[in-house]
Amino acid sequence: YSLAGGAFRYTAEEPLSQFWWSLTCMRIGCCLALERVLAAFPLTRLVITAFGLLEAYTHNVRGRIPTDRISSGVALVTGSTAGIGFQTCVLLCERGVDVLVPARSVEQALKTAQLINEASKGPGIARPCSVPLDLASRESVKKFAESLTDINLLVLNAGVMMPAYHLTKDGAEQTVAANHLGHFQLATSLAPRLKGDARVVVVSSALHRKAARMRDIPQKLLDFRGAAQTHKLFDAYAVSKLQNVLFAHAFASRNPQIACVACHPGFVFTSVTRHLPLYVRLAHVLAVPFWVLFQKTPRQGAHCSLHCCLSPSFSAASLRGESRFVADCRVEREGLPPHPREVAEMLWRRSEAFV
Repeated sequence: YSLAGGAFRYTAEEPLSQFWWSLTCMRIGCCLALERVLAAFPLTRLVITAFGLLEAYTHNVRGRIPTDRISSGVALVTGSTAGIGFQTCVLLCERGVDVLVPARSVEQALKTAQLINEASKGPGIARPCSVPLDLASRESVKKFAESLTDINLLVLNAGVMMPAYHLTKDGAEQTVAANHLGHFQLATSLAPRLKGDARVVVVSSALHRKAARMRDIPQKLLDFRGAAQTHKLFDAYAVSKLQNVLFAHAFASRNPQIACVACHPGFVFTSVTRHLPLYVRLAHVLAVPFWVLFQKTPRQGAHCSLHCCLSPSFSAASLRGESRFVADCRVEREGLPPHPREVAEMLWRRSEAFV
């Protein structure tokens, strides 16, 4: 089971640390020893095997539960109508943070806010935003940002995976527009209104490492339009997640008074596959009994975002104008292309000109 977990981490472009290798070797050694000792006691062996599976599952998949300390302030979480974003709102409200709930329609925002309040039961309160938000539209993001007052936390959580090439009316490929450009415009517009222990948390993915190794990645990062002939689902998604990581670095260096970190929630069972072909979605649903061993629930996936929002380790005073990449509530080294500072600066200028 540990080797299967390692294979998953490798295919997901996640680093296999020395600690992981040591722990895996220790587990395998213990399993071999126990098999020899307990061969004559099948029932005891079954109990110990079940306990070992549960422990491996808890360590490799679930991650650590963040602090339960009560906080305060106001947070805005994009993509809060479902999945990780919804659960991030619930966890923040449970810890005393008021949450602003954006959506594509005011009715949807109102319904989602009610569901969040029912799930969290306070002390924080979820309030619907009065202006709709479509991250793939520059005009929508502009109107939405103008409607907001001061906030403390900005969680850029929304994300899409588009199997087919689609160009927005602003002239950007849909995945890049929703995952990067919309969040870039929103964060830069709201930066002057982030007060107190201000933080920006960018939900990225370990798949950004896949994009960082692409041969022509600087050109891909700056090409917001793309092309139907070369569009690939996971490549486009991976590039947008690398844009998230580079944006976090550039934003932090320009706004040292605001903490900015990128995070990887893990392998989470969410509705992000809703745009994939029907057969893929059906296979995903039918495989739930198997995937439950490997995927986090949305609430567990939200732990990393919550940790970045509330942990003293990620305050502006602690980071001092630098960004971090956080996976499973632990700081990891992100995968970056050659000359990352220059590439991040070029991406910032290109994004600024576009929005």
